[in-house]
Amino acid sequence: MNNDWITEAAKEADKSRGYVILEKPDSRKYLDDMLIKRFWPDIRKYLKGTGYGYSPEKEPETEFKLRYELTRSLTFMLLNAGELFYRGTLCCFLSGYMLQSEFFRDLTDDNEPEVLFEILDNSHFSANPPSMSISKDMPGGYFQISFDVGSGTGWGLSTQEMICEKIKE
Repeated sequence: MNNDWITEAAKEADKSRGYVILEKPDSRKYLDDMLIKRFWPDIRKYLKGTGYGYSPEKEPETEFKLRYELTRSLTFMLLNAGELFYRGTLCCFLSGYMLQSEFFRDLTDDNEPEVLFEILDNSHFSANPPSMSISKDMPGGYFQISFDVGSGTGWGLSTQEMICEKIKE
């Protein structure tokens, strides 16, 4: 097995960071192609179909995601009047995938605390409760409630079409 790519990648590493990340080039290309060529067209179609602003508008970039196996990710967002309210991240690795979704709701400081407590304590969210942060310096909102969900599985248990359906949801 030819491991010259390891030596070359190590030589090009930023030594000031104190660590080196090695990605096998053909595996990285395979995962990036899957994200950009297979999933991005469907993601963009769904983002456009919402009627909201979205990002990225042009070709997205993939990123390294720290996991126990080589993982590449693609992040996409929905915006309402320029304000982020949804961020999705599709992570692909050689053995499977993970789709993470984050929803954000900004609320002003004139909201009744009882309403906030009801949202945070709602039994529908008991398995995965939302979180709330307070930011006194934010012009658009004082409170931000965040909801996080995710799903994923191995490639033997799902197909690329099933992933596209999850993204559409």
